[in-house]
Amino acid sequence: MTRTWSPRPARPGPIDMMLDRDIPAVLGTAEPARILLVDDYPPNLLALEVVLEPLGHQLVRATSSDEAVTRLLEDEYAAVILDVQMPGIDGLTTARRIRGDPHIRHVPILFMTAQSYDDDRAATAYSLGAVDYIQKPFQPETLRAKVNVFIELYQKKSELRRSERRRFDEAEMLRERHAGLAMDVGIALTRGEGLSPMLQQCTDSLVNRLAAAQARIWTLNDAEHVLELAASAGQYRHMDHEQERIPLGEREVGTVAAERKPMVTNQAAGDARVCDRTWAAREGMVSFAGYPLLLADRMVGVLAMFARQPLSRDTLDVLGTVADSIALGIHRQWAEQERARLLARERRHNEQLQGLAEAALAMNSAVSLEAVLQTLADRTRSILGARRAVASLAEGESWAAVKRAESSSGKDEQAAGDGAELAAPLVGRDGRKFGSIALWGDEGRFGKQDQRVLLHLSQVASAVIENTRLYQQTLAAEITLRELNRSLERSNRELDEFAYVASHDLKAPLRGIAHLSAWLEEDLGPLLPAASHEHLGLMRGRVLRLEALIDGILDYSRAGRQRHKLERVDVARLLREGVELLSPRSGVVIQVAPDLPVLTTERVPLLQVFMNLLGNALKHGGRDDLRIEVSWRDLGEMGEFRVRDNGAGIASEFHHRIWGIFQTLRPRDQIEGTGIGLSVVKKAVESRGGQVWVESAADQGTTFGFTWPNVPAE
Repeated sequence: MTRTWSPRPARPGPIDMMLDRDIPAVLGTAEPARILLVDDYPPNLLALEVVLEPLGHQLVRATSSDEAVTRLLEDEYAAVILDVQMPGIDGLTTARRIRGDPHIRHVPILFMTAQSYDDDRAATAYSLGAVDYIQKPFQPETLRAKVNVFIELYQKKSELRRSERRRFDEAEMLRERHAGLAMDVGIALTRGEGLSPMLQQCTDSLVNRLAAAQARIWTLNDAEHVLELAASAGQYRHMDHEQERIPLGEREVGTVAAERKPMVTNQAAGDARVCDRTWAAREGMVSFAGYPLLLADRMVGVLAMFARQPLSRDTLDVLGTVADSIALGIHRQWAEQERARLLARERRHNEQLQGLAEAALAMNSAVSLEAVLQTLADRTRSILGARRAVASLAEGESWAAVKRAESSSGKDEQAAGDGAELAAPLVGRDGRKFGSIALWGDEGRFGKQDQRVLLHLSQVASAVIENTRLYQQTLAAEITLRELNRSLERSNRELDEFAYVASHDLKAPLRGIAHLSAWLEEDLGPLLPAASHEHLGLMRGRVLRLEALIDGILDYSRAGRQRHKLERVDVARLLREGVELLSPRSGVVIQVAPDLPVLTTERVPLLQVFMNLLGNALKHGGRDDLRIEVSWRDLGEMGEFRVRDNGAGIASEFHHRIWGIFQTLRPRDQIEGTGIGLSVVKKAVESRGGQVWVESAADQGTTFGFTWPNVPAE
């Protein structure tokens, strides 16, 4: 371009090179831009306004450097047309101020000057960031074209900034949606309202936050290898019944579950993996995303959604994270459900245990068989939640139920049933079935645990019933025994009365006979022959023997029946008293062990036992140097006493005979005796829980032993 008014050719600036290109006009294609006109001379400003007004943009005046900087800081400008020569702060200094401020340094500056072209001044202007250096006068078309270039650049930058802002806002909105989705899912997973509400909130959030047309969650029924619809949201819930149960490997979600990997597409209507592509095309579905819900190696379900817009990579990443969170939530809910089930089972088990204990106590407290059976039926119905229960000792509907249960289970003596009926036999200790318990409830009411509880109740009831029968039998026996005891007591009293009467009535004539024989011998002594004296002596001996026999019978009748008071007994002292009463003949030695105990016992029976044994030894010892030893040994609850002599001894074939009443081993004419003493010993010892025995052989002495309650005196 030739500048005719200049004495030398104008140097081409950056704008001139840009004008050489084909720059399309942008008039009216974008929002108006601002152009700052800076000149201290108003006519120059007016001239610039006239030239640039056809561009259709906002022209702003500034008459000083300070005003120009202020205007630039207040608004955005596409370009600044700056006069070089201004009074005070000139254009070059103003340019330095503009370039020194980071907020406005980017605004293009076009210098204008009326002076002749000065290379140094132009170089300074370009060094300050000027985009052009224009001399006056100028061609209006040229100026408009140059300014229009910067307006176009400004508008393109503005549009780019707006586009970036829109993308930023969209990305920020998407991030907010993603964050909202994560927040919604997190709240749903932690609210603890149960599995179904939790998953429904998750699908609702997928629809609301990601603008999904349809969102569903299935949980895996591992036992049947099928996905079961757990939650659904969106516009197509009327189609839920078609996808309530999806076998693994079928349809999109079944494939996702079988392959255990996500299925994602932004071409739902044309992707072969989408089963109903016709529906997808008709409904305008663009994208599909299906994610397996995995926790470690365990599959718990599938999350899937359709949308009418493409899904970005960020959205897919968020869906993957949400799927992992939902999988964890499902696992926790299942774990919580299992925990609740186990707690309920444990609580019911504890209630049943408590019920069993109370039932056992109630049955043990029952006073009759009928009460036991009624308690069994009532408690069983209460513990197991049955509608009706029957317990019986006779054949009837409960026994028929037992037969049906045994027939169906193939087991004997077990509690069994079909879920609505439960029965068990009542079995005795001998294995004999003597009754039954049966109960009825709703279909499927009774399970294995209920069978075990009923079996336990039937066993307890069986034991209680047998114990009740035994108690009743024992009670009847006790009544009979009390009657027998009363009868025995009457007989004993009558026997005692008879013994005393017999003793008195028999001894009275015997004493008369003895006195008469003595009187006859005294009065007729010189007149009686020697044979008569002998006969009278034999008569008195027989009378004395008969009196001793009567006394022995009386002692035997009392032995073991009469109880004496318990008192402190020094056994050694007791033996000394007995020896003094027996008055052994000269030459006999009776040695008592020094360690004999002091007992709390019945004095009279123990003295009678010792005197009978010592008297037996003195009577049957058969030698002048007879030696008798009494010893003792502590056996715990019993004490063992032994009376040993060095006399003639007893042959072993007579050991059993000596304990019989009226039994003597030699004729009474040889040794006077009644044959009752050892019988009294045996009866007195055994009636107090002890034992008595003999150890002897002919010509080897005899040892009598017995045990006696060992209760040391305090």
